[in-house]
Amino acid sequence: MFDADRYSFLTHALGANRNLSILDIGANPINEPIYALLRNQELCDVIGFEPQKVAFDTLQSQKKSNETYVNAAVGDGSTQDLYLYEMSGFTSFFKIHEGAVATLRGFWKGTREIGVVPLATKPLDSIEDIQNVDLLKIDVQGAEYQVISSGKHKLENVVAVIIELRYFRLYEDEPHFGEIDSFLRSRGLVLHKFIDTKSGLINSTRAHKLRPRRANSQAIDGDAVYIKDITKLGDFSLDQLIQLALAADGVVYSFDLVLALLDELVKQGVMKDAEIDAYSEMLPQHLRVPS
Repeated sequence: MFDADRYSFLTHALGANRNLSILDIGANPINEPIYALLRNQELCDVIGFEPQKVAFDTLQSQKKSNETYVNAAVGDGSTQDLYLYEMSGFTSFFKIHEGAVATLRGFWKGTREIGVVPLATKPLDSIEDIQNVDLLKIDVQGAEYQVISSGKHKLENVVAVIIELRYFRLYEDEPHFGEIDSFLRSRGLVLHKFIDTKSGLINSTRAHKLRPRRANSQAIDGDAVYIKDITKLGDFSLDQLIQLALAADGVVYSFDLVLALLDELVKQGVMKDAEIDAYSEMLPQHLRVPS
């Protein structure tokens, strides 16, 4: 639902004087990131961290002028064992939970351990390359809590976080999603929406008789969006109102959120009410009540 013309109109109406700044922790390009369309048109600035050399080299070979990548791991500042698995997307500072492998049918695929590498980690607050962050995207296979808790200062002004939440433990001793939710709420960020939820088929003696994609019922994990608490719009700076509006339109497609933010900007005398009407007319047709 990204529309370059709509986004350009919004940018000018908001008087935005800079791109949305995105920090991507665990930028392994297995899948296109949610902000890919914005990135590909150089409408956001991205700094990404990826400790796996092969994945980092791929990012380096494909990057545009608005992207910077660092071959390093973010964490609590200690040196930790990085467990490498047959499928690189499972690579983690945590060992695979064998109980999960046994419980979920077919889950053994890709989880064979192929090596362990000691890796020094850097706390977010210690990384000079990171300056202003509007949106944090993080997918680090169980280490999300130690990453976000290492950046209390660097993430102080963040307006949105896209984070993978785990509902069914895949790794030994990894923090549960409740711990992450509590921490983010303590930082003034609240759950806004779920982007996707991945589920698995529970193993049994008759599991082979079921169609995995239709019968799988065990929620495993999924990406969720947290945003700065919009019940307190008066606490937002002008820049935070603008950048959250850009993220809501260009990344997470929460157009009702955009409209609420624009109302606040009209109230503050930053925008004209007619500009909201013009923006509304540019929203996807299927979202609008027929006139």
